[in-house]
Formats: sequence, structure tokens, C-alpha cells
Amino acid sequence: MRKPCQNKPFQRKRFASNDRKYLGEKPSSGWNQLAYIWDVYMLLITAIFFVKIAQAIPGPGIGFLDNSGTAIAGHFYDWMAAMLFFDASVLFIDGVKSALLGSRAWTRLQVYVTWILLNVALGILCLVIPQTTWSPEAVGIVVFLAAFVRTVLDYIAGSKFMFP
Repeated sequence: MRKPCQNKPFQRKRFASNDRKYLGEKPSSGWNQLAYIWDVYMLLITAIFFVKIAQAIPGPGIGFLDNSGTAIAGHFYDWMAAMLFFDASVLFIDGVKSALLGSRAWTRLQVYVTWILLNVALGILCLVIPQTTWSPEAVGIVVFLAAFVRTVLDYIAGSKFMFP
């Protein structure tokens, strides 16, 4: 005879970091609920940084809200560096928070160290390279290549975390 359906948590092979930490778990204590809210708000703030980065791209824009194209190229790199430093600090705090709360994914979150170092390195590059005498095109190419290398290293370091 077949057993009645058990209410088991939905399992899947691929997880985003919040899925990995919270899927199948119900944050019941106040601290766990605050940790979940913290994660959601950090994602929201990161999204705001992406909007600010997009707004700082120099050019005429698309004409909404009287966009006169006054963005300065350096602002793009400043916002990008700010987002990378913010993300590094969030990863650090999240790693500490997950360790203190005994998150079941803590052993997989060790990849945060690599991600923090990659973000800080690219953030420093975003602040330093525009100060050189290089052309804006050369600066853009160097930052793009560094971001590409960071993405590849990010994937290599976190492939088991992101794609178990």
C-alpha cells in the first residue's frame, strides 16, 4: 500500500544563495526572521546601486524626465566601486550572521571569502584606473576585462555553491 503524501520541502538541484539558506526552513525565531529580512533588504539596496550605476552612464539618455546627458564618466566608476564595496561588506556580515545563526549552508558559504576579495579588488580598480591619464575608452576596456575576469573567477570559485 502506498504511503500518504508527506509534506516534504521542495527539493531542486540549483539554488540561489537565499534559496540555499532558506528553502525548506521556516525562520521561526526572531533572529532568523530578522536575518531573512536583512537578506531581502540587502538585495533591494544592491538593486538600487545597479540603477545608480545605469544612471551614471554618460550619454544623452533616452529623453525621459528631461535627461540632458550630464552624467560624468567618473561617476559611473564611483557608483560601481560603491556597489562592489557594499556587496563585499554585505557578504562579510552575511557570513558572520550565518555562522552565528548556525545556517545549514554555512559550509558552502566559505566561498564568500573569494567573492569579497574579488569585489574589493575590482572596486579599488574602479576608483584608481579613472584617475590615470588613459583615455576613457582604455579605462572602459580595462575595467570591462577586469570585470570579465572577476566573473570567471567568481564562477570557478562558486560553481559548487551555485550549481551543486
